[in-house]
Amino acid sequence: MAYRAYNLTDRLRRLRHDDRGFSLVLVGLGFLAMLSASMLAIDVGMFMNARAQAQNAADAGAHAGATALAFNSFTDHSANGPAVRGAINAAQTNLVAGVAPSVLPEDVTFPFNATTGQFDQVQVHVYRTGARGNPLDTLIGQFFNNPKADIGAVATATAAPANAEDCVLPFTIPDKWIDKNCAAPPCQWQPDSTFDAYDKSHNPIPNPECTNVPYFRRSRYHPYASTGSPSS
Repeated sequence: MAYRAYNLTDRLRRLRHDDRGFSLVLVGLGFLAMLSASMLAIDVGMFMNARAQAQNAADAGAHAGATALAFNSFTDHSANGPAVRGAINAAQTNLVAGVAPSVLPEDVTFPFNATTGQFDQVQVHVYRTGARGNPLDTLIGQFFNNPKADIGAVATATAAPANAEDCVLPFTIPDKWIDKNCAAPPCQWQPDSTFDAYDKSHNPIPNPECTNVPYFRRSRYHPYASTGSPSS
């Protein structure tokens, strides 16, 4: 019995100082780190891609709603109006991770624009969430008790005139001019007339001809009447 006790004690002493198999511990920790990196690379990358696609869908919906607001009906904000239907159809055409996002009529709103004093903005929310029944599936997250993820985006577009610049002159080459040098004044422009402002030595002549460019008065374009609808 004493020999057996000594033998067991000796084995335990040797085992305490034995480092064989320690590499398995490092390999196990390395596999855990690789698994964490895989989850970050696969799932988070997929989430970022889906988030960008959701933003594209929201942008398309807001742009379509603002276009319908300007060209179809500026005051129809109803669920079946052209602005709401156009925003929903355009947003759902853009898939998010291969699935059409959820966009309901109440997700399309018309915020007040303090700058213009009009309800000329269209705001669209798109969803791929568990509450809407279309969450995003995860690949690695399901092993960590996270099988689903929620994705959403919002975008706002304004129905604003694009031709409101002041005093824009035409950048064109005039094809006619005031003919001041002819054989029998008063001169009339003819297709075979020549533009004479300099002599053959490139010196200005006493009575140079000038282009016939009309003068444009400064004006402002008002796209909407006081009633809030596009003015004709």
